[in-house]
Amino acid sequence: MRFKPGAPDQFSGALGVRTGPRLSAPLSRQLRLAGSTYTFHGDRDSFAFPQWGVAYDFTLTRLLTERTAVHLGLQGELYDPIPVPGYGVYVGASQFYAFGSVSVAPALCIRGATDFGVLAPGGPGSIAGVEASMTFTYSPDRFVSVGFVPFFGLHHVWSDRADSQATYLGAVVAAVITLPLTTVELSSGFGRVFMPGLDSWNVPIIGVRAER
Repeated sequence: MRFKPGAPDQFSGALGVRTGPRLSAPLSRQLRLAGSTYTFHGDRDSFAFPQWGVAYDFTLTRLLTERTAVHLGLQGELYDPIPVPGYGVYVGASQFYAFGSVSVAPALCIRGATDFGVLAPGGPGSIAGVEASMTFTYSPDRFVSVGFVPFFGLHHVWSDRADSQATYLGAVVAAVITLPLTTVELSSGFGRVFMPGLDSWNVPIIGVRAER
């Protein structure tokens, strides 16, 4: 998600947490949780923790021109609340177009993640794929922006039992507030996951990041 332009050669970094789906969850027929087994529920229990997780996220952005930026992101999963061996990386690019107080910013990235085969809730699993998003922003002043961000991703998922294609799409609404020392980004929404031969399911998206 990109909410503002910038000066060429400018660097910025953001750190935060965000929820998202464990795409490998439905490929494991029985998910181990607290010494017992847990069956994948899909839409019957969208907030079931083995079906989604929380990741800490670090993003580094460099402006090539006032409109064009490149992004590098690193993620690590949180669980109970100690980090477990689930890590991801993504690289991408975005464009920024402003029309007065309204802006549009398309972005494209490639991403991958793995838990290295460790049996954790919703896993083990690894993914690789591509994701596109479009950030629509309204900025009534230079301190506050609100946005709507639809996204679409195509991934391949590997698990201990099977591998499959996964389509992940959805949208979030976001608010960006500029404070004296940092910029805070709040986001919330839902995504939906589609995999061949399985019922699709909703995943809650909630995030907060701070940027300098």
